[in-house]
Amino acid sequence: MTLTAFDVRAWIEQSVKGAPFPHMHHNTYYDGGLQVKLFNGATPDDRADFHINTVAEFFFQLKGETHVRTLERGRFRDVTIGEGQMYCVPPMIAHRNRRPQGSLGIVIHGPRAADALDSILWYCEACGHLLHRVDYRVVDSSTQVRQFVAEFLAEESRRTCPFCAAVMPSDWGRMDRPEHGPSGSSHT
Repeated sequence: MTLTAFDVRAWIEQSVKGAPFPHMHHNTYYDGGLQVKLFNGATPDDRADFHINTVAEFFFQLKGETHVRTLERGRFRDVTIGEGQMYCVPPMIAHRNRRPQGSLGIVIHGPRAADALDSILWYCEACGHLLHRVDYRVVDSSTQVRQFVAEFLAEESRRTCPFCAAVMPSDWGRMDRPEHGPSGSSHT
C-alpha cells in the first residue's frame, strides 16, 4: 500500500468554483482503519432516513453548514454544525444529516468490527414512531443506502405509521434526483 497526501485546500477551491465533483468526492482508507470522507454539495432537503453506526462519526465543517438530527432517549435533537465547527455522533445513536448546497465537510469513521451491523431507519414525522428498520453489513454504503431508500419509498405500508396512520410521502429523500449527482448521497 502506498500512502499519498490529498490536497484538501485544492479540493475546497475546486468545489467552491463549482467544479463537477460527485457528492461523495473522496474516500481514503488507511490500512483498514479510519475512513475519511469529504463531502461537497447538498443532500435532499426532505431527507428522512436515519442511521445507526457501530462506530463514532466525527464531523468537521469546512464551508457552510450541516444539520444533524439525532434520536436520544426517545427525543429528537437538532444540531447545526457551522463553518469551522466539529461534532461527534457516538456509536449506536440514530442520526440524520442534511447538507445545503455549498456545504463542504469532512466526516471520519473508525473501523467497524468484521461482524458489525449498521442500521438505516425511518421515523414518523408526525409522532416519532419507528416506521421501518434495516440492519446490514456495510459493503458499499452509497449503493446500499440508495437501494434501501428506494425500497422504503416504494412501499406505502412501510411509510404508514402504525401508531397515528400518517403516511410519509413517496418522494421524501429520493436520491435519484439530478441535483445529487451520479453517486447520490451516502449515509454519512
